[in-house]
Amino acid sequence: MNKQLSVMGLAARASMVPVLIASGLTALAVGVLTYLENPENTGGAAGVGAAPLAAAVGYLMVMVMLCLGGCGFGSQTAYTVRRLRLREELVDLWWAAYHAAMLLVLWALVATAALLGMQLKLQGLEPNWGVGPQSLMLLVYSDSFLHHLLPLADAAVWVTDLALLMANALAAALFIRSQRRGRLCLWPLLTVGVTMFTFTVDVADNAWMAMLLAALAMAGCTLTLLLTGGERREV
Repeated sequence: MNKQLSVMGLAARASMVPVLIASGLTALAVGVLTYLENPENTGGAAGVGAAPLAAAVGYLMVMVMLCLGGCGFGSQTAYTVRRLRLREELVDLWWAAYHAAMLLVLWALVATAALLGMQLKLQGLEPNWGVGPQSLMLLVYSDSFLHHLLPLADAAVWVTDLALLMANALAAALFIRSQRRGRLCLWPLLTVGVTMFTFTVDVADNAWMAMLLAALAMAGCTLTLLLTGGERREV
């Protein structure tokens, strides 16, 4: 167990602080942009403005930090991993677990900031909309960005979001392993691209089921690559 904790500690030291800072700044930007969006620009509806763009930039920053944080630039990460004498697949899975935790933090912060910004804006509108839980719920369901952040009772969106989160976490671990072996892995580009695209798809769109299946397939393929591409020995 101490070896597993050492792997998690190595991962945390590599990128946790910058990832948390980037996540906090992203959430702040999303909250402010959501609050400042003028309803007149969205036909009287309380839109999110440029908040999705800020979230996308923050998400890209976090993914870059997670991918590069374990590559050992300026350090001896690969050597440290080998000294732990753990199977490579196990090391990769622990890195992926850390990545998933960091992406979950980003998701939680951005969702909270967007919801808070929307609530504060609605309360300040004239005439007052009589803001309540139902008002916010309707707005969440009417906007694809908010609906992805806050799926509420939509099980399909929950499954899609969690599958995308795991696919990105596993892809970052796959990138790090490739770097340890002196190779370049472009798989994170696919997971990032698919993730950003799904946030633009309306839940009521006929293509939504395809997005759900694509997210599940991508998560499964990434996990398979991670488990089958490892060296069958201790590293």
